[in-house]
Amino acid sequence: MPSASASEAPRPPSRPASASPPGSPPSAPTSPPRPRATSASRPAPGAPRFADADADADAVASAPCSPRDKAAPAERDHLRHKSATANGHAGAIRRHVAGAPTTVQVRQVVAAPASARLGARRSPLAVRALCWVLHFLGHALCTAAYLVWSQLLLLWPAVWLSAWLYVLLWPWRLLLAWGWNRVRANRPTVLVSGGGSVQALHLARNLYSCGARVICVEVEGVFRLSRFSAAVRRFYTLPAPAASEDGVQRYVRALCDIVQKERCSLYVPVCSSTTAYYDAFAKPHLEMLGCTVFCPGVREVWLLDDVQEVLRRAEEAGLHVPLYYPVARRDDVLRLYESGVLAAGTHFMASAGALGCRDRVKLRLPAARAQFRMPYEMSPQRPWVVVQDLPGEHFLTCTTVRDAVVLANVTCRVLDSGELVPVDHRAVDQWLTAFFSRLRVLRQFSGHVSFRFVVSEASGALVVLGSRVGVSLPYICHDSAHARLLWRPCRRHQQLQQQQGASASAAAVAAGRYWLPDALLQTLRAQPSLRAVRRLLGTVLDKREALFAAWDPLPYCAYYHLQLPTRRVVNLLRNAPPLQGCPLPPTH
Repeated sequence: MPSASASEAPRPPSRPASASPPGSPPSAPTSPPRPRATSASRPAPGAPRFADADADADAVASAPCSPRDKAAPAERDHLRHKSATANGHAGAIRRHVAGAPTTVQVRQVVAAPASARLGARRSPLAVRALCWVLHFLGHALCTAAYLVWSQLLLLWPAVWLSAWLYVLLWPWRLLLAWGWNRVRANRPTVLVSGGGSVQALHLARNLYSCGARVICVEVEGVFRLSRFSAAVRRFYTLPAPAASEDGVQRYVRALCDIVQKERCSLYVPVCSSTTAYYDAFAKPHLEMLGCTVFCPGVREVWLLDDVQEVLRRAEEAGLHVPLYYPVARRDDVLRLYESGVLAAGTHFMASAGALGCRDRVKLRLPAARAQFRMPYEMSPQRPWVVVQDLPGEHFLTCTTVRDAVVLANVTCRVLDSGELVPVDHRAVDQWLTAFFSRLRVLRQFSGHVSFRFVVSEASGALVVLGSRVGVSLPYICHDSAHARLLWRPCRRHQQLQQQQGASASAAAVAAGRYWLPDALLQTLRAQPSLRAVRRLLGTVLDKREALFAAWDPLPYCAYYHLQLPTRRVVNLLRNAPPLQGCPLPPTH
């Protein structure tokens, strides 16, 4: 058989133009398929496929021009130049890779490490450290801003609510101010001290609701909370009685000037910023001006403000008292530590005597002798008393006494968190009645007294821990009827006392109170549950907020947004921890 010529040698089957070599990425979809290449235009088997690119460029260059191309000859010249450039580059690439497979070059490029390509772009270490610090500071600022905003988110709604209520009520006050003041012109004027305390604010509101004209006073350097109240007609400041040697005289003289100027008929000392010791000295001077002082005299204050004297009188009356030890020197306290008396249980030490009633200081004693510190003077002229604080439920009272007879009383149970919960405790009422009935004093006295009790876990007996003269914090659970008992005796209350055997709680309505920030924080700290939300709603619906009143909203804003933040900032700047006192909360 004759042999075939070279031009007629069998060719290997050519791969379609749309197929791609194995391992290469799939090509993107192209325009409509081109005509199948003939044998004259098909490339050789081993040559790279660059002829298609040349054909495409020639086709683009020789394609009929559209109307837009006719109007733009510069674009046609650009296409011809691009086609010639592509042909030149294609020829150069064909000459360069004629003796080596194309895949080798591709593998070399792929195998090149990324660090070699990015090594020149890597930033220095100092720049990266600076960027990290700036990033960290940005996150810290964002976190701080979030914490601040989360706090404001809880408080600002109350601010806006109080502000709008004040704005809405202000026109009515302007319309009724003239006529209301004319009606109240002949009403009695009541002077209330301690205008920076919560209980003084409630006392002023209750007296105002009963028709009295209220004037509030406070010593210098104390926040003037009652000044923001609509119930207070005027507000005065007094010099601090303990600021100088003649401080007591200046304090009494300032009180007399205010009583003469405002024609006050009743003075009710709250004794929150100053002790009843100074108001007792001012009592005879104010009574000479025709102003009744609802406060005991000097001798009665020395009795009721001295913890040691109260425990001694209660013990003489046959009432339960804790173990107490009078001390006059530091060595006396150290001997109690050596004997093991202070090692078991909890003890506190309170100032005693006449000067102790003026200072009214209370400290908690540590269990170890090495931790005992005495920052105050201790001498026979300034004695102290160590009292055992029994474990059990603690109670705090606000007792109103007129002519040495219990007129009204509110008893609150003190929780571990310091919250006061009003309760109806018959044993406390009976103890108060028995104590004042057996108390022998030179003259009958009137005033507010706060007693502290504990129900012993071991014996279950009601034990008194001490007392102080003044309006205590449980007073906020009194209703407005109690204010009438101070300056206008109530016949209805006298009838109830006769019917119920002079019950101490006859005129007191122990309505529950709550502090809105504390209720919100307790709900947020608890695990998110439907029960916590129900408890919060029940508290808001069943109880009244301790400071908020729709007709008097400004004190609420002033207390939570001015007084408390300022007090915390001042304590932080002073960098001095508060003195540890009795586990019972303060009564002011």
